[in-house]
Amino acid sequence: MLDKEIDDLKDEIIKSYVDDDLQATIVFLGWLADKIVNSTRNVDAQANIVMGLSTGIFVLAVNEISSSDRFYFTLMFAAAFSAVSAVIALLAIRPLSVMLKNGHEESMFFTRKISSFPSAKKYSEELIKILKTDDEIFYQYGMEIYNLSKYYYRPKRNLYAIARNIFLLGAVVSIISIFIELHL
Repeated sequence: MLDKEIDDLKDEIIKSYVDDDLQATIVFLGWLADKIVNSTRNVDAQANIVMGLSTGIFVLAVNEISSSDRFYFTLMFAAAFSAVSAVIALLAIRPLSVMLKNGHEESMFFTRKISSFPSAKKYSEELIKILKTDDEIFYQYGMEIYNLSKYYYRPKRNLYAIARNIFLLGAVVSIISIFIELHL
């Protein structure tokens, strides 16, 4: 019984805080959305680095393979893994539209949703309807934060991790093949 009363009191305190300081709550939700966007930009920067390294290693390996009299498995492995890593890193930076889920509910803050309105006046009228209730504001912010995380950040992060792991696997395989070629 005491736990239920404590939970009810906590809910009441949270609800009163949200009601009393809506602006602070909106600032917090905006900060959370900005954090997700900044994390995504960080993933893009890391994917650019992997793509640059992979492309450079690929070009050097292919150049060495084409100018050498002897075939080196080490260079072949380096070129192959680097090429695959570079392509996946590129997809992490700019995923194909089919890789991102379409058809999910979009918030009023999403550019495609905004541009779907026939005029700025119609969009502003819809915003006014949303701003009348706190619950609808939170719902729209929650939907935007969820969509940013699930359909924007997460696919990019997963593709970057795959590209990085393929790049590292290629480095390990190339080092192992160097030792094998040296002992043959």
